[in-house]
Amino acid sequence: MARTEQTRPDPEYTGPKWRQREYPDHQGDTVILGKIASRDREYHQPEGRDAFRLQIYSKTPIKSEDYQNLHDYFFQELVHGCFMEIYSYNPPDALACVEHQRREIAHRKRLHAQTEKSPEVLPPLIPNLRASTQNDFGSGFCILLTSESYQAGFSAEERNDLGTGPLWITFNRKFPSEIPNLNMITRLGSSLLNYDRFRKGQIEVSPETNETSVKLINDQEYMDDTVSDLLKGVFMNFVNLGDIDYGFGEALPVETKFDAQQTKEILERQETDEIKAVDQSKLHLTWHDATLTIANKSSDCDIQYVVYVSFLADIQDSSLLETTARTFTAAIISQLGFNKSIRLQFKTPSSSSLSCLLSQRNEFPVGALHNFDAGTRQERTLPFGIGDYAYEPIAHKFFAVVLDRPSFVTQPGVLFFTVFNELQEEMEPTEINLVDVKRSAGIPEVARRLAMLAVEEGLTDKPKRTLTPEEHRSLMMISMSSEEYQSWLDMVRENE
Repeated sequence: MARTEQTRPDPEYTGPKWRQREYPDHQGDTVILGKIASRDREYHQPEGRDAFRLQIYSKTPIKSEDYQNLHDYFFQELVHGCFMEIYSYNPPDALACVEHQRREIAHRKRLHAQTEKSPEVLPPLIPNLRASTQNDFGSGFCILLTSESYQAGFSAEERNDLGTGPLWITFNRKFPSEIPNLNMITRLGSSLLNYDRFRKGQIEVSPETNETSVKLINDQEYMDDTVSDLLKGVFMNFVNLGDIDYGFGEALPVETKFDAQQTKEILERQETDEIKAVDQSKLHLTWHDATLTIANKSSDCDIQYVVYVSFLADIQDSSLLETTARTFTAAIISQLGFNKSIRLQFKTPSSSSLSCLLSQRNEFPVGALHNFDAGTRQERTLPFGIGDYAYEPIAHKFFAVVLDRPSFVTQPGVLFFTVFNELQEEMEPTEINLVDVKRSAGIPEVARRLAMLAVEEGLTDKPKRTLTPEEHRSLMMISMSSEEYQSWLDMVRENE
């Protein structure tokens, strides 16, 4: 009996097998681009989420014979799964992954922009991922394997026995010098498309945006479900609806550093009229080794923080540290006045890499001193989270303010850096927050948050700042015409 069209074997079908190609990264280390595919076209012409490329690092080398186990570890019950880009560079920590990714993203963009070679023979561009369902912002994302638990492959029950879970790392793909201001979309607490929240004036505009977030995936048994939830963000970027976002509209990344003279000139330009008006005779400066403390009170102060000046790490100039300290302190006081006592300790870190702060600990209590429980309890609280709310104190290992560029007054150059305790009772057992880095929108927001004024104002649930109708229209029209925006408004109103 002759075979029908339906029963004739597919000549391209080879059965699921590991396929790969390799190329060097910007450091010259090998990168493996691989996936499980049953046909050549599934590897060379993938469709949908299967075309996405997870960026994977490991603290120890991954052997080629373990690629299949690594695939089974992440994708388990999923059909084949997406690509994995496996880096042979073994970073010491999650923040080193972020720095490597930023340089690799820049390297590949330059390769694609500056060569006439076919894109198919070049290392592929690295995609954005919308890692949060709360807003429309796509970000960088990578994974750091912290143990050899992936070698368990399909054996989900053995994974936790073999070691700790991987780190989920989301980060801003831009170099700090590429951020002259914070994109409003990155500061929103919910999606622009959430008309109900917009109509009620409930789309919050946060004072900070996510710079870097590191989470430990603590429960490895259902890793495929965790990955599946993650990959829902592949097509959820507002600016690139329905497409994987490779950042085609972004300018070529440039990592800029300044020498001592350039830094001095930029610092001089930070002294606004408001800063010059601050009476610095009320401030007391104390040097101890290479650390400078500025305070307007000799004992414990209302506001106390350690400030790391990372842009001076490669310069190590005490006069520039003093200029920075005076300018930043005056900038904060210009917003708050002298009603609150303040103590800021300024340090130049050993490296401009944030990794060097992971092992640091504060020498004195930091935060803003406030009354809680109707004045029966007084504690220091910190600008945790991403909203301007009255947060209770949260257990943590380390908190610091970081200045990552000399233009920290005129541009968003202030970071809030937090290392959390690994055991957090309020967290779900499936994931644990380890490191959180936020970038503040500007000095007014920095001052409010360092003083934690939301506690005094009793802001527990209502946001301090929400998106205006004019801002909503402006942001929506990034990807819509005026007519399309009006049609969208009419449609959602009809469906109310």
